[in-house]
Amino acid sequence: GRWGVVSDAGDRIVFEGTFDRGSVTGFGRARLQCGDEYEGQFERGLFHGVGRYCMAGGGMYDGAWREGERHGEGTQVEADGTTYIGQWKAGARCGQGRMRAADGSEYSGSWKDGAFDGEGALVLADGTQYKGAFAGGQFQGQGTMTFAGGIASIAGRFAAGLPAGTVVLRQSQPVSVRHGVWAAPQQRTE
Repeated sequence: GRWGVVSDAGDRIVFEGTFDRGSVTGFGRARLQCGDEYEGQFERGLFHGVGRYCMAGGGMYDGAWREGERHGEGTQVEADGTTYIGQWKAGARCGQGRMRAADGSEYSGSWKDGAFDGEGALVLADGTQYKGAFAGGQFQGQGTMTFAGGIASIAGRFAAGLPAGTVVLRQSQPVSVRHGVWAAPQQRTE
């Protein structure tokens, strides 16, 4: 390929890098209209290979791309400091990954379509922990929730983010273990 520079009407560099048969292919740098910038590999004009994308409002993604989307291993740091390190598929968090949110909560485990999905462990900012199955970003399936400071834990099945069915409740002060069926609070309808 040949090295080239493409500028807009205001003489701002929009792209510089290698061209092959009229399209951006190989290593290059691009500045988007919104102010975001990308530096890395291209194929047929799309981000493809390894590259770094910096957002004008803060935040960045550094990792693998396929046909213009995040795909493979990568690290994303959002403007608020939330950090994700892990796998991506077609632009979404998918596979194994770790996230530390700006509020201090942390998740490590399986992802699907950008949400917690499969086996994982979540530690909330207040210290409450959940270890077990997730679906669509919620507690779903077998798991154990341990409340901050270890004052109590609930082990059993969860559905839509809440205990469901038969569970074991353990309390540390005073020490006690209870087995029973979890009954969700009833909602009033007027």
